Amino acid sequence: MTSQPPVPITQVVHPQPWPSIVTGFLGSGKTTLILNLLPQLPPPPTYTLAILKNEFGDVAVDSLLTSSTNPNSSSVSSVTELLNGCICCNLVGQLSDAIAEILRDVRPSRIVIETSGSAFPATLAMEINRISREMEAAATADPSLRGVTLDGVISVIDVENWKGYEDTSYTAKLQAKYTDLVVMNKSELCNERRLDECVDRVRDVSDDTPWVKSDKGRIGVDLVFGIDGARIGLLDEMVMDEGKSHEARGHSHHSHHDEVEVLSVRLPAKGDGLDSGKFMNLLKKAPRDEIYRIKGIGRFANPPEGANGEGPGGYIFNWAFGRWNFTPYTPATSEGDDMVLKMTIVLARGESTKWTKKIQAGDFIDYSDGGAEGVLVVKDEEEATELEFVQDTSAVTPLSSPEKPPSFPTDDTIAIPISSLHQHQSPSPVISAMAQDASEIPPLDDREVKNTICLFDVDDTLTRPRRLVTPEMFSLLKTLRTKVVLGYVGGSDFSKQQEQLGVGGIDVTTLFDFCFAENGLTAYRLGQKLPANSFIQHVGEENYKPLANFILHYIADLDIPVKRGTFIEFRNGMINVSPIGRNATVQERNDFEAYDKIHNVRQKLVDTLREKFAHLGLTFSIGGQISFDVFPTGWDKTYCLRHVEAEKDKNGEQYFKTIHFFGDKTYKGGNDFEIFTDSRTVGHSVKNPDDTMAQIKELFNL
Repeated sequence: MTSQPPVPITQVVHPQPWPSIVTGFLGSGKTTLILNLLPQLPPPPTYTLAILKNEFGDVAVDSLLTSSTNPNSSSVSSVTELLNGCICCNLVGQLSDAIAEILRDVRPSRIVIETSGSAFPATLAMEINRISREMEAAATADPSLRGVTLDGVISVIDVENWKGYEDTSYTAKLQAKYTDLVVMNKSELCNERRLDECVDRVRDVSDDTPWVKSDKGRIGVDLVFGIDGARIGLLDEMVMDEGKSHEARGHSHHSHHDEVEVLSVRLPAKGDGLDSGKFMNLLKKAPRDEIYRIKGIGRFANPPEGANGEGPGGYIFNWAFGRWNFTPYTPATSEGDDMVLKMTIVLARGESTKWTKKIQAGDFIDYSDGGAEGVLVVKDEEEATELEFVQDTSAVTPLSSPEKPPSFPTDDTIAIPISSLHQHQSPSPVISAMAQDASEIPPLDDREVKNTICLFDVDDTLTRPRRLVTPEMFSLLKTLRTKVVLGYVGGSDFSKQQEQLGVGGIDVTTLFDFCFAENGLTAYRLGQKLPANSFIQHVGEENYKPLANFILHYIADLDIPVKRGTFIEFRNGMINVSPIGRNATVQERNDFEAYDKIHNVRQKLVDTLREKFAHLGLTFSIGGQISFDVFPTGWDKTYCLRHVEAEKDKNGEQYFKTIHFFGDKTYKGGNDFEIFTDSRTVGHSVKNPDDTMAQIKELFNL
């Protein structure tokens, strides 16, 4: 096969205007969210947006919001309002006519359909697909009616006022599955508990629909829109220059991407192009709750599965919430662009570390003849520094200011070579220096504040959820460790805590005096592992066997519509019991949940177990659709206090006289509540890592 010239990314014309649906109840903030997307789009004539909306009533008001007098409206070429009804009921015909008119008269780069809260997303999505098929057939006679492909369905929720779904029936759950992303709007006006309540209500109808918070009605355009013709030439800027381009257009907000992370993958031209088989593995295996979008252009050695092309060549690709498509194009030659792949992956917050490793392993991105080496950049939009990593990862230099010292490689900004050879990467000099300082921390007895330990929750206390610790927090904790004994306690397993807190591959047990994973079931003291505990060790085989036998006999005698496999799932810190069995399908889980609400199958079993096995000191917690957890009473975060209290001084007395605890979920029902209110601790409620740092500085004069 003959090698083709590199694919340029500046002269591609996309044949379709991609419709995006934005739905939500009246007053949820849909229009505000759309208006805040406009400054993030290229200016006309490069890019034009058509907005099609419906509301109840007969007065077209929102057209004024996107008029030429509005500074945010420069990309808007048309606003069409369908009045007096629901867009998926009596306005279906009008929707088809409106789209056809927009395609003929406006020819926009993209269409946004904004609907009222009454519009069912499933019906509307199917209607868009029907319109697409009809227009594709009519395009022969009228080329302006080129086909349209649904890009995504976004649901906007007003966190402050939303009461939940009135309808949680099976039909409602089917409708909800057509929602690709839920945006929690106005969350800055509420506390975390209110947000948690809204998330629970979303889970009433959909367990797997991803959600993000907006920042005062702002959300990143990369999360909402896929790649289209007018934006393909700006693919690099979306990741590397977005902060700068926003400010150039008067958009100075830097926090609207707090909820997502962006990976940019660039691969130099080589051989016949990309291995489409491996690339399809990425699209097929990408989970919706971890990856929101995959988009870009590439040259493939063989046509990707499902592509319309007949052979190797260039393709624009868009993956959104489990759906994807490829659009072939004929590249023009270009001496200024030697990339065979330019791709952006938009991920949920905290997922970049895992997916960096997956991509680096070479399972998804490779040349057809193997040996891919390129550049992978992990970027948070708050961080404007550009980094270019070479094979020697210690030689990291910001491109924008070469004299600047190497940046601390958090997953806010990391660049890593892609290699199918699984290259080992050494920690940066900054990390290594901090680790060396940590080894010089004074012994416990020599800390300035005597007999005092500070324990920290991890997510939203030391780090943002599932994110790496920042250099500022790292440095402050290092200073604090010279004054007090330092520890953390979290519910996740040790490997996850190592990823978040052990930056650069440094062993987290060298950075903290006490490390408590799984609330202390796995514990380390000064780098040495303490005796681990587990459910079976606590309960004992002699007690567990009668418990397990009783549960299995009870379930065997249950007369319920369906039973599947795995009725007891054994875990390190608990057992999970499911009367229907954890192997049940999604439909079977939904049916059992409805059945259980009427017949209280789980509650009756829990009540029986509480009475019969009261002597074992177990807690039974019903959760999810089909199961309940069984774990020893007290195995919340207060469990770690057993290890803290086991520390003795030379006289055999309890060493720690003061135990400070810092956490964010300190309200009743939060997972920090028990240790926060425990009489043995001094509780400090924090809002986020910045608040944690502020309280530490004030408390210890740092």
